[in-house]
Amino acid sequence: WTSENLYFPDDSLSVVVLYNVSGPSGPAEPAEAIAEAVLGRKAVASKPIEGDVNRYAGTYTGRGRGGAQSLTIAAENGALTTNFRGAKRTLTYTGNGVFVNGGVRFVFSESAGKVTSLRLDGGSQNNILHPKP
Repeated sequence: WTSENLYFPDDSLSVVVLYNVSGPSGPAEPAEAIAEAVLGRKAVASKPIEGDVNRYAGTYTGRGRGGAQSLTIAAENGALTTNFRGAKRTLTYTGNGVFVNGGVRFVFSESAGKVTSLRLDGGSQNNILHPKP
């Protein structure tokens, strides 16, 4: 079984979706659709990416939900993309090293001009991944 738990503290809303199967579909997209139906779609204020977008590109690894996790971020035409939850996603930059797509925030930390970690914040995860050497 799999589950998704989305929490929106500003709106006092929690959405929990339970799936009794593990297959090609999962509970994340239905949970996001329910939240959107209740709260409406909130516009994301996009900003131009500061500096060289290529510094974010690479493969990030670490401990994910239930085991090892690997996520590849690509720089394409001045934007970041990734294959996430089974589909190619374009990430929207919101400032300060933070990108969003759906209900997931991609938070990059940097030191001395190099990315040191990527934190994935979502309803069912808060995982910290590190650039693969």
